[in-house]
Amino acid sequence: FVSGDGGPDFRATVLQRPYMYIRAGDGSHSAMGELDTALRRAYGSTIVQSSTVELQDTSEPNHLASDDKSFLNWLKVETNTTGDLLAIKRGLWRFVARKREATSIETTETGVGL
Repeated sequence: FVSGDGGPDFRATVLQRPYMYIRAGDGSHSAMGELDTALRRAYGSTIVQSSTVELQDTSEPNHLASDDKSFLNWLKVETNTTGDLLAIKRGLWRFVARKREATSIETTETGVGL
C-alpha cells in the first residue's frame, strides 16, 4: 500500500519467504538428503523450511514437449530474511570454490585433464 501523497512511503507485505534452489551431484534423492542434512547442520535455525522439488530443465531443446527425463531434483531452501539466504549462498560458494580447487589439484597430480 502507499501512504502519503505521491507515494514516498511505499510499503509491501511479504507473501513468500526468500528461497533458492540448490542441486548437488547427480540430483538423486539421496544426494538431496545429504545436502539438506549438511545445510541444516551448518545453518541450523536459519533455514525455515527445505524440500525436494522436481523442476523442468528448460535448457533442453524442445522442453515443452518433453518426457520425464527433463525433470531434475532440486532442494528448495527457504529462510526468513534475504540476509540469511545470502549468508547461505556465500557459504555454498566458498565450498564450491574449495571443491573446484581440490579437483584441479587432483587432475594436475594425476596428469589427467577435465
